[in-house]
Amino acid sequence: MRKLNKELKMTELELKAFKSLDKEKPNSPDTKLTKSEIEFVNGLYHKYVGRTIDNMDWNMDLDDLEKSEKWPSGQRLKMHEARRIVIGHIETVNGWGNLTDKKASGLFLNVMKSYRKSFKVICFYAYNN
Repeated sequence: MRKLNKELKMTELELKAFKSLDKEKPNSPDTKLTKSEIEFVNGLYHKYVGRTIDNMDWNMDLDDLEKSEKWPSGQRLKMHEARRIVIGHIETVNGWGNLTDKKASGLFLNVMKSYRKSFKVICFYAYNN
């Protein structure tokens, strides 16, 4: 059994608020967030990534890694957009919850083959126990 790391377990209220933000204002270069929405994203990032994963021995912070990417339209990502992508990865692993070894092996193989580097790092951290 692979248990989700407690440090990445989002509360129901946080999950609901993040899903609501994603539904109302999808993460794209055309979407403008209010100051309070950006602070909400930054707070979640700091709580779940900044204090844990970014302080490990990675070459760079996950938001900087995502920020180095571009939108398909060619525009660079802003910091809050990069952080929303990372928090979206954490939301995904929260949806997976605890995994059986069989299910985990299949998911991890797919993650290693095809997903973004930041998602690979989050999966490693979330289930490395």
